[in-house]
Amino acid sequence: FKTRGSHKQNNRGCGEGKVIWEEVDLHRLVEEVFQNLKEVAEGKKVSLLNMVPENTLCTCDEHKLFILLKNLVENAIKYNREGGKVWVKTYTKGGYRVIEVSDTGIGIPKKHLPLIFERFYRVDKSRSREIRGTGLGLSIVKHIALIHGGKVEVESEEGKGSSFKVYIPLRGEKTFRGK
Repeated sequence: FKTRGSHKQNNRGCGEGKVIWEEVDLHRLVEEVFQNLKEVAEGKKVSLLNMVPENTLCTCDEHKLFILLKNLVENAIKYNREGGKVWVKTYTKGGYRVIEVSDTGIGIPKKHLPLIFERFYRVDKSRSREIRGTGLGLSIVKHIALIHGGKVEVESEEGKGSSFKVYIPLRGEKTFRGK
């Protein structure tokens, strides 16, 4: 396993420029995201579980999808409890490749759900110093999903965790890479 150096460590430029379409192995991409966030997860004793089958393909912009996944997984770690779990799985539904990032974290109060994808929105401003962030991560996630022709949805229960589903349209690719 080798982490590619082509993925920027930050979020700048993620929505700029055109989408570069290519067939991407989602299992490998999730592994790269996990490797990138390994120290953060270890610091909170959060387990990262890649439930994406090997050789699962998605036609997308690899760099932009890396940033999208990194934002979702990083939030799932940051807003998790010590010893919690974060897992990523995928499936197809109604012409979309659905990538689901779930956690056993603190959850998001229902009243905040319609607002969390807005730029600079923070659910708990009193914890802003404790949990660093700009409030841009989820707006970036939404933007990347939209420029792929997709969408993002969230389900959350306070005290139990959250699940973010990113829908990327299938573009005639094979579902799995042959061995």
